Amino acid sequence: MSTLEAIYLIDIYGSVLLQIESRGRISSVTSEFIKSEISKSKLRNEEPPFIIYHMNYLVFQQLQDDVRICIPVTCDTEPLYIHDVMRRIIEVVKTYFGSFQSSIIEKHTSLIAQLLIEMIDYGYAMNMEPNALQDVIPTPSLMKKFMEVTGLQPNTPSVHKNTVPWRTSKARYTNNEFFIRIIERVFAVYEGNNQLAFGFMKVDVECKSQLSGIPELLLYLTPGSTMESAKFHNCINLKRWKDHPLQLQFIPPEGKFILASFHADLFKQKSLPLSVEARNMNDGNFEIRIRNTGKKPIENLEIRVPLPVSLSSVSATHGDYLFRPSKGLNDEGTVLEWTIKKIEWTSPAYTLKGALNKKKGLSISDTSSEKEVYPKLEHLTLHYKYPLSILSHFKVESLKVVNRPDMKPFKGVKHSVIAQDVSVRFK
Repeated sequence: MSTLEAIYLIDIYGSVLLQIESRGRISSVTSEFIKSEISKSKLRNEEPPFIIYHMNYLVFQQLQDDVRICIPVTCDTEPLYIHDVMRRIIEVVKTYFGSFQSSIIEKHTSLIAQLLIEMIDYGYAMNMEPNALQDVIPTPSLMKKFMEVTGLQPNTPSVHKNTVPWRTSKARYTNNEFFIRIIERVFAVYEGNNQLAFGFMKVDVECKSQLSGIPELLLYLTPGSTMESAKFHNCINLKRWKDHPLQLQFIPPEGKFILASFHADLFKQKSLPLSVEARNMNDGNFEIRIRNTGKKPIENLEIRVPLPVSLSSVSATHGDYLFRPSKGLNDEGTVLEWTIKKIEWTSPAYTLKGALNKKKGLSISDTSSEKEVYPKLEHLTLHYKYPLSILSHFKVESLKVVNRPDMKPFKGVKHSVIAQDVSVRFK
């Protein structure tokens, strides 16, 4: 495992908010080099690269809110490892203080320094779980409450070795509850004839745990449930899962966490609940027709249409529409946004119609002359929510507490489908 030489937290103005040197081998001019490289990128109106090269070391940097995390290393290091360390630092600070803003870091510099020293031991990532850190370093709210009750300065609490690093040993709840929410995010491209050209789903199994003690859970999946390119929380017993793919055994962290994430091929799943027909017609006219083909309402529908030229007219049977500047680097036009808050499954088809203005183009007969032609729209993008529904074949059958058979904390599963980035080409 590679060692981290130091950690710098720098604000957007270049001032060092916090500096922790774990091994003492980094020169004192390192922070000046980092600030110099960041300033050069600002002058070029560019974001600095994730890896900044120096002849003696590498500097990994990432901007979060208005604070830049910089980690120099002197040996070959896996970038994903450094990225994960940065993500854990951000997660811990947000758990303790609710934000990663520079004002928060300036206010709690001493406590954040203690956290970083506990997390990074002589350059090695050690105690990176927020729940386990709270056993060693109390949160500010707990510290304040202790001081108000006793009127004394609290000492560091006695620490015993926790065999479950992602979970505190002091979890106590009056009502033991465990919730599961499965969110399916769809990424797809559809041809003009409504045929799927490309598509996949990213499925997140989100959990919320409020269980006392150290419970050992066993989650049973229904037959046919599959997970491609699965990524698990480190609480999962991988050996049990490899031997029994329909069982997930784990000791959960406290609060909200993502138990598993995986991909699913959209070609093998149920069809999307929204039918979209986008057509280019004569003389620059176009029409977009949508219909809810599912059995539940569609919520917060947003349709974005890149426009190469301005419109001479536009109208919609339902919803609101507006124009925004295009955010694409090579797009010169604007974007037409059509929004509808809810489409009931019993609703008729909704329609948006418009007419494009002409634009200048080269004449086919005479390439040196220009004439006005009607452009055509190429595609539109969709974003909407389809709650209480599921497209994949991944389903939860039951959940048991292995070491507490009398405990019945499972409160069921909620499903939700989100069309995250769905494109439809015009006919």
